[in-house]
Amino acid sequence: MPLLKSFEHQGVEGFQFMRLFWGRPTVMVTCYYVDGVLIDTAQHNLAKYVIARLSQKKIEKILLTHYHEDHTGNLKALQAVHQAQVYAGWETAKKVKKGFSIKPYAHIFFGNIETYAGQIEHLPDQIESKNCVFTPIFTPGHSPDHYVFLEKNRGWLFSGDLYIGHIKLMRPEESIGDMINSIKKILDYDFDALFCAHRPVIKGGKQALQSKLNYLEDFYGKVVTIYHQGFDHIEIQRKLGLKDSLWLKWWFSSEVGVDHMVKSVIKSEQKTKAAY
Repeated sequence: MPLLKSFEHQGVEGFQFMRLFWGRPTVMVTCYYVDGVLIDTAQHNLAKYVIARLSQKKIEKILLTHYHEDHTGNLKALQAVHQAQVYAGWETAKKVKKGFSIKPYAHIFFGNIETYAGQIEHLPDQIESKNCVFTPIFTPGHSPDHYVFLEKNRGWLFSGDLYIGHIKLMRPEESIGDMINSIKKILDYDFDALFCAHRPVIKGGKQALQSKLNYLEDFYGKVVTIYHQGFDHIEIQRKLGLKDSLWLKWWFSSEVGVDHMVKSVIKSEQKTKAAY
């Protein structure tokens, strides 16, 4: 049996799903429902549980934060059941319609992906439900297509994977430079509850996001200082005492590692230099 949890805060319901692998937990994924709106659709390998737990909800709109398999895994099934209107950014929509490859570890954690051929509305300036107004805000970094949804009247931020926590590993498509800029953008808004897809922060969400910004800026600064001394990413890792676990590298098919964090900073610096 998978691990299933739920919680409620100010009318927002969080539905949490985690697959157990050989009796051990993998990754907890949370999707959110409020006022006829569902934010993200959780992982496909737990589809029957996701569909069952949301079966009594009146889902009129589905909002996607980004294309990753743990956020779009049940879009096709849930839309078919509820006939909901789907909203996503252009890049997210293209990925969901065309499909994309995922690594073996992602199959274990989240299951296969299903392409979705139905109508996807591009994100407007605001998305209204009966009692709420959601503002999509473009926040690349975790992925190039990432959006968050702000309900400013209630102080809610549905942050997708913008927050997660103080990350120690990254994938090649992630960008620390973009993350820093996106977090700075979001911190200009007022909110308290941070409805993260993996680590929700119900109170003090803005402070938690500020803490992540401080962490990323500190890491960025340390890497840049050594990079501008003429060292490559291997030497930077050595000087900072950052080691990749060979076992984790194997498990994640070399797609996840601290080396990608260091390389991301270097890419951001090179991009900034090229712009001037």
